[in-house]
Amino acid sequence: MIYGKGTVKKYSREYVRTLKNGKKKKYKTEQIQITVSKHEDIYENNEEVLIIPTSSNDDIEELLSSDSSTNMYNKDIENLQYTIDEKNSIIKNYKEKIDLLETELQEIKLNYNEDLKDSYDSLKYDFKILKKELDEVRTNNSYNKSVIKKYKKFILETAN
Repeated sequence: MIYGKGTVKKYSREYVRTLKNGKKKKYKTEQIQITVSKHEDIYENNEEVLIIPTSSNDDIEELLSSDSSTNMYNKDIENLQYTIDEKNSIIKNYKEKIDLLETELQEIKLNYNEDLKDSYDSLKYDFKILKKELDEVRTNNSYNKSVIKKYKKFILETAN
């Protein structure tokens, strides 16, 4: 931003005119002149300029400091936003890992249940075979007992 320094001079003049009807009317003219040093000749002819009184320096400095404070706060906000984005990314990764682990757990449960079912079916089959064998042994035992009874009876009768 380019700025220059100058001095303001106000001129005013009052004059009285007599109108055609004989009445007198008072007029007042004012003129403001700003004088800029030759060394600060940074302006073009007919250029529009902004003129700020030096009494407003405190306001300007306050605006500039608030602007720099705003920039500082904006940088802090950007840093916080970056940190939030990083944390969100980490959270997203953890959520994905949790979902993957839950899927694996479901598969393990399913496989475990299938293995248990297979084991159960195998045990059930083994139980049927053992039951059948036990029935056969009982049947044979009953047969053997009846044969023993017959022979015992025969031996006792022949021995007498």
